[in-house]
Amino acid sequence: MAFLKQHEVQAEPWRNLAARAATPRGVAKQRVAIVTVCDYDPTQTPLARLSKLNRDAYAKMHGYDVVMYEKAPLFADPLAELLTEPLAHRPPAWSKVDALLETLAQGRHDWVMWLDCDSFFMDPEVRLEEVVALAESRCPAAPGDDAAGLRELVAKWQAGPEKDPLYFGMSRPELGPRNVEVHSEELKFEPENAVRALVLAMAEPVSRSGAISTHANVSNELRPLLSDTRFECVGTSG
Repeated sequence: MAFLKQHEVQAEPWRNLAARAATPRGVAKQRVAIVTVCDYDPTQTPLARLSKLNRDAYAKMHGYDVVMYEKAPLFADPLAELLTEPLAHRPPAWSKVDALLETLAQGRHDWVMWLDCDSFFMDPEVRLEEVVALAESRCPAAPGDDAAGLRELVAKWQAGPEKDPLYFGMSRPELGPRNVEVHSEELKFEPENAVRALVLAMAEPVSRSGAISTHANVSNELRPLLSDTRFECVGTSG
């Protein structure tokens, strides 16, 4: 863990700066939401009440929105039908993802910040926009713009699977196993399968028929990870 922390400091030196160093930059105000889940029994701990007081005071000072859940939320998207167990059976920590997705789906904020229930703002004078601006100034964006690719990936995720969940939106069933062959009787929805399917779904179509080229946008380093007893990537010509 110590090595990992040292690597973070070297890769992103702005992390090691005092938070107050961000204050004089005068960054323009943006729409910010602070998201928290405090699913605790109030008869056992006052943590949820104290956490809300801290967030409300900080948000009021800077004009932010506080989105606080007293019960773990469940966000249902088009991929929920692929789950083999009820959403409520997941570990409580996954409620962080649902809470963020609920806020992001509204599309009302420039930045959405996750904050654990037991985390508190200790330096209320520092605005979140200033911290973001400081990080961006020390870590300039790469020359290539991946925004279009990210939007495409989000669109595929929101659209959900086409017809049969077995194919996870990778290819229409009527196209057959020309490019993606599934070698199991039933494809369970597991994290590793989701990652492989999303990477394959991002591959560039080589024709209007919807055939997927596994060599277009998927690097050679990823190919071994995409081939196992369930998936076999079959290369295409042209």
